[in-house]
Amino acid sequence: MLAAGLVAATGWRVAGCAAPAGLARAVATAVLAVAFAVAQALALGLLDLSGAPPALTAAAALGALAAYRLLPATAPGPGTQLAAWWRALEPRGRAGAGALGLTIAGWAAWQLQHPYIGDDGFTYHLPLAAHYAQEGTAGGLVELFQGVPVANYPVTNEVAVGWGLGLADSWVMASIWGPFLVAVLLAAGTLGLRTLRVPVAVVVAALAAFLALPLALTQVGGPLTDLPAVTWLVCAAALAAASRERPALLAVALVAAGLSFGTKTTGSVLLAAALLAAAVAGRDRLRTLHPAWSGLVPLALLVGGVWVVRNTIDHGSPLWPLVATSWGDDVPPAFAAIDDSFLSHPGEMLDDGRASDYTNILSGGTYLLAGGLLAALLVARTRLALACSAAAAVAVAAWAAAPYTGIDQPALAVGATRYLLPALAAATLALAVTARDAGRRGRLAILVLLWIAAVASVGRTWEFGFPFVPSLGTVIGLAVIGAAAGLAAGRLRVRVAPAVRRAAPYATGVVLALGLAGAADGYLERHAEAGRIDGGLLRAALATPGFDDDEGLEIAMGPATVAFLRGERLQHTVTFVGSETSCAELRRRRARGWVVLQHAPETAAYRHLRSCLPGRPRWRDGAYELHAG
Repeated sequence: MLAAGLVAATGWRVAGCAAPAGLARAVATAVLAVAFAVAQALALGLLDLSGAPPALTAAAALGALAAYRLLPATAPGPGTQLAAWWRALEPRGRAGAGALGLTIAGWAAWQLQHPYIGDDGFTYHLPLAAHYAQEGTAGGLVELFQGVPVANYPVTNEVAVGWGLGLADSWVMASIWGPFLVAVLLAAGTLGLRTLRVPVAVVVAALAAFLALPLALTQVGGPLTDLPAVTWLVCAAALAAASRERPALLAVALVAAGLSFGTKTTGSVLLAAALLAAAVAGRDRLRTLHPAWSGLVPLALLVGGVWVVRNTIDHGSPLWPLVATSWGDDVPPAFAAIDDSFLSHPGEMLDDGRASDYTNILSGGTYLLAGGLLAALLVARTRLALACSAAAAVAVAAWAAAPYTGIDQPALAVGATRYLLPALAAATLALAVTARDAGRRGRLAILVLLWIAAVASVGRTWEFGFPFVPSLGTVIGLAVIGAAAGLAAGRLRVRVAPAVRRAAPYATGVVLALGLAGAADGYLERHAEAGRIDGGLLRAALATPGFDDDEGLEIAMGPATVAFLRGERLQHTVTFVGSETSCAELRRRRARGWVVLQHAPETAAYRHLRSCLPGRPRWRDGAYELHAG
């Protein structure tokens, strides 16, 4: 909490140079705080110190000290601004703020009680972050998955999560990161739409329709990369729009674009469009932004471009292993077999009932896409509405032409719809802007469409059930209690002493730290009951003497690794073993500790590893087996 407060303070001070107050400063603070955390972790990773809590905290403190010594205070502090914002709210605004605040906080608490990490999350996203936290090599290359060089993917999100894991020596960051991103996305979406003068009713409907999407809400458990990538995309677009009044925000928008591109490249076309449009609109003022450019452009390049430079040097392609060049290394065989695009054979992709699979997973997103592409032509042909609709169309076309969207495996092909989240965000924006420019009937029609989309998505999302989302009754109860609390707090007239007001943020930090520390205890046991494929393995590990000790256990695992074998406090080392590991080396590792093999699906790498270990495993289920000396 101390380190998080320090990077937030740094972000707040720097953001104040671009926007002294308001929602723009809050969104800019979130962007800059995360970017500073990532940059500090990457810098410390060069010294193998990105997993050392004292080093991470010292770096955060030095950043805050530099910001407060070099930059002037531009407005009252965050506590004063927050109090003024609260006093200015109407009763319905306080009810809405209370409902959202308690729902997000309650959702995070529910995820800590029922930790759910998706298959990709515990197989490589979280293991990569945990490796950075344990070894202190943030952004470094490491093998974790046979034939799939996941460390060559964009890794900004893994570095950010690893920053939290390294500071806490616990897994709680994996469960609170998603709710934090939801809060940032809501704030940025509100900023962007209100900057474009979209009516409040349309703002609420648009954000509800987008966030209720199954592709969005089922990823809050994390730590996957689609939700963070679209969150930073929305931040970049919102800050770019706000830069027309405050030009320095364009530099912060560039940092947000770096975070998005460094997390996942699916929003690249829209990032370029938003930044280019803002630059053209404010071209007369760009030359006055030298101080902002000199400090924030390198930050944007660092958080967004390190992996691109490394892949270009090492493999001849900035997007390797996903895309190869004629002069660089080929994509790995595992990628070459599935790199077809949707556009290369759309008829085949929609045959055999797969069209209904797409509409089922998109749910309300089908209304958003259809409306976003057509509403501007049918309802309000204004320049901005048509431009937003065109951007959504280009984003959909870019998705259809991208590799891996036409995989000849139904489950994986339908799963690739999550890459459509940026296009869905653009379609939602197009609907909101069209509603702004439409007449009364047109605006009402779009409002109805947005709420139909939201209701359809809620129905589909909650079909997933536990452990993807809390029960709908829980969410509604949190929202109702939060709204009632917001209304009640608005009627209170309590004078707070200045000393108490100044101490409140620190007291809140202490309470949160104690709560998260309590949530860290028993995290693995709770995740083991979430019904994921690694549940049996974790229960077997927790029941084995020595696993829960503070002394590190040497664990070798392949052909893919599992994050949580590193223990409750990340005290164990997990080393990847694969088809190139010799039998002699594998037996030595079994004699020193554990060897864990994933046998479903059965691969050539597994057969090689299993042939090196005669005898029956100590434990085995339908997915994993454990060998120990």
